[in-house]
Amino acid sequence: MISSNTTVKKIEEYLVRSWMAFQNIFSLQKQVVPPSKPKNILLTKTCCMGDAIISLSAIKAYKKANPHTIIDVLCSQRIESVYKSISDIHQIYTLPISGRNLLLECLNPRFLWKFFTFLKIIKKKK
Repeated sequence: MISSNTTVKKIEEYLVRSWMAFQNIFSLQKQVVPPSKPKNILLTKTCCMGDAIISLSAIKAYKKANPHTIIDVLCSQRIESVYKSISDIHQIYTLPISGRNLLLECLNPRFLWKFFTFLKIIKKKK
């Protein structure tokens, strides 16, 4: 019984050391390379205010790494105030929806008409 315990202990030690070596090899920090010459970015966020708040730091970091990029946001009326708080966003496009009953709001013909009209406007700006 003593020899089996020492064998199990050696196997555990070997596995732990192997796992730590594996983690050390693949956990080296890799430098993120931004895309070459990005021009315009349109972020869309129609619901989930918490996600919008968390995305603010990512927007700031991306804009800092790519200062010539123009970042626009397409969001619901409810989330618009979150994105107005940072200056890194060039323009905010607001959809006429609240984002609470998104599926029902998106099936509304009035919304669909406004949405496709908006897409035509965005395409012309391109």
